[in-house]
Amino acid sequence: MTRIGLDCKLYRNTAMSYNTPTWTEIVNAKDVTVPLTKGEADASRRGSTWKTRIGTLKDASIDFQIVQQDGDASFTALLDSFLLGTPIDLLVLNGPITDTAAQGLRATCEVFNFQDSQALEGAQVFDVSAKPCPATNPGSTPPGAAIVPVWFEVPGAP
Repeated sequence: MTRIGLDCKLYRNTAMSYNTPTWTEIVNAKDVTVPLTKGEADASRRGSTWKTRIGTLKDASIDFQIVQQDGDASFTALLDSFLLGTPIDLLVLNGPITDTAAQGLRATCEVFNFQDSQALEGAQVFDVSAKPCPATNPGSTPPGAAIVPVWFEVPGAP
């Protein structure tokens, strides 16, 4: 099935729990991109004339624009993450959370870019860049396990 960006969704976890999230759509987001990259280590050897590599650390960011709307709780949570360093649990899916074929990146992030754009003939938007940050899960066994980004598939997917 071909999907279009309009059908994709960006969510934030509004619950106090990582294990039992409450996903709230960030409806004022637009133009979301999720660059996924991986570092590489040179694994070349003298017995070959080819350069070979091994993947190392993965990297990701969740980049998007958010239209500024007074009273938008998601806007406030993103601004707090930027100003105060507050972690924010984000989920980017290629469909709604109710679609058992939907999948995408889930990461606990900190906002590192919150750039205000005030175009003369456009709505005020903020360019946001959120990147994975150190976080722990107090509800894990044992408590305090590290939270790392994961490729999320909606439960019930075939």
